[in-house]
Amino acid sequence: MAKKVSEKELKKQYGKWIERIKKDETELMIKRHINKHANEVYERDSLKWSASMRNLLNIFDAVFDSKPDTALLLERLENKWKQNKKRYTAPPKEYKEVIERQSTKKR
Repeated sequence: MAKKVSEKELKKQYGKWIERIKKDETELMIKRHINKHANEVYERDSLKWSASMRNLLNIFDAVFDSKPDTALLLERLENKWKQNKKRYTAPPKEYKEVIERQSTKKR
């Protein structure tokens, strides 16, 4: 009887595979592939499209050695919201308090 593979082992193998793919990709190739894939969003199954795009973004992060932290992700969301508050969703009410606490800790 076959044993179920753990999530930890799956993630380990996934990481190894991404590292191997990274060696075959150039910066231009991965950018073109992401652009091509983005245009397929209307034609593909949403779950499979999302998984494929996440794979491409993980490869992108490996190629460019860039893994944005949560603070940068939040900064980018806030930047978009500030540019057009009617178009983009406002941050949660607690967000401002959390950011203020973080900035006082750094002082």
